[in-house]
Amino acid sequence: MIYIEMKCRILYILLFLFLSIGYVLGSEPSDLAVNAKRKDKKPGLTVWGKKNQYAEHYVSLWTSAGYSCFFPQVANSKLKGLVGSTIGVGYERLGYNRDFLLTVGLELQFISSSMSMVGYKFDQTIGDTEGDETLCHYDIHDWQEYQYGLQAGLPVMVGYKHNHFYFLVGPKMTVGVWGAGEGKMSYETSATYPRYFDDFYDMQNHFYRNYTRSSKEPMSYGFGVSGCFEIGYEILNRTFDATSRKERYHWRKDYKVKLSFYAEYGALNVNSTKTLGDIVWFENDNAIGLNIRPYYTTGTALGAAINTFYTGVKVTVLLGEFCKNCQRNRVK
Repeated sequence: MIYIEMKCRILYILLFLFLSIGYVLGSEPSDLAVNAKRKDKKPGLTVWGKKNQYAEHYVSLWTSAGYSCFFPQVANSKLKGLVGSTIGVGYERLGYNRDFLLTVGLELQFISSSMSMVGYKFDQTIGDTEGDETLCHYDIHDWQEYQYGLQAGLPVMVGYKHNHFYFLVGPKMTVGVWGAGEGKMSYETSATYPRYFDDFYDMQNHFYRNYTRSSKEPMSYGFGVSGCFEIGYEILNRTFDATSRKERYHWRKDYKVKLSFYAEYGALNVNSTKTLGDIVWFENDNAIGLNIRPYYTTGTALGAAINTFYTGVKVTVLLGEFCKNCQRNRVK
């Protein structure tokens, strides 16, 4: 518990630092500084040296789709990612000569992943109908595990814009909202009888044949921190002008569309699922009643870490405020 509290405090400090840097670099010059270095006395134009410095504020809406996976720490497994997606709303500030970017928001992210379990065989001793002990063999030849998760995130990213190109980097704090694990397997049974030379297999009238089992259990994902990177291009920029009754003021309203490549990796283990027992178990000691539980819901996965990964194509729409004291010919 103390360790979790320390991580939360560190994240709060980092969030405060990012917001402070964004405020300082993205803020407009003060009235005293403008009056001290003003070269143009005309109202409606803020001049600092030779550059027009002001901040632009936007409400940002975004969505993305791509590839996602959970990096597991599971022996004898092969990772296979699945589809992921995000949707979010936030605030973006373009300041400091319209080069510095700061974006903060709230995001809902769906991540799914799968892995193949290979090389699993085990034996079980049972008594047959005649009272003889029999060694049963279980050969699992098709075992698929699926994990699904829904996370709420708080991304805080800073970056730089040049012409229509831009990039953003920063952390994202996440917390699990919903999760589920699903396991599916196909296995073949055979048996060794001490009084017979050959094993029994492919006997449809008995239980020596192929079987299919599946199970789905809830999973829980805890607190996580991801490192995020985004690089993209502004594909659309539209401006609506409106001059007020007083000519010294000029107003405008913008909307922009950005297309970008986005990637993130979760640095912390987000697996907080409660374990239920063995991954393979028999119902009422019945050799035919073989059952399966999803891997991450069992004691076998106790302490196994899950690190998230997501990459995809992102589309962002920016809705700008009316900009006061900005001349239209200064906006490119």
